[in-house]
Amino acid sequence: MSSWILCLVCTVLLMETMMLVATAEAQEDLQVAVVAWNNIGIALSSQGNLTGAIDAFREATKRNPSYSDAWANMGIALYNNSSYLEAIQAFDKCTSIDRTNKCIYYAKGLAYEKLGNRSEANKAYGKAGFGENASKKWEVCKSNFTVSMPPLPDLNRESFIKH
Repeated sequence: MSSWILCLVCTVLLMETMMLVATAEAQEDLQVAVVAWNNIGIALSSQGNLTGAIDAFREATKRNPSYSDAWANMGIALYNNSSYLEAIQAFDKCTSIDRTNKCIYYAKGLAYEKLGNRSEANKAYGKAGFGENASKKWEVCKSNFTVSMPPLPDLNRESFIKH
């Protein structure tokens, strides 16, 4: 499918989701609105609009601070926007809600690496518990993320991440 057709499809889906948000909020259906805001963030992120995506994820978390998917997606969008400290904060919110999400611990480690904090990165990687075959496990995680993450860095390099 050509990129302009894909862009058109994304735009139509985004508009439909925004109408769903308006309807849900008018009917005070909070959970539908939360999921819709999260989906808007996903759509905006897929179009490369990270600022808009982050704003949408913030709307979702404002309406339901316990919605871990929106915190995870916001953290990933912030990471992709080079806002590493804010990404870590979003990842912390996510893991305070869902302590079993090993992928978010690993993403948090990547953000700490970008900030040059190897010690905290190693703590986060330890909580991820990937151990051997980290590259394969990270690829599985990335396939489950709704917002795209960068490739796993070469774990054997001295200067750990250079994207």
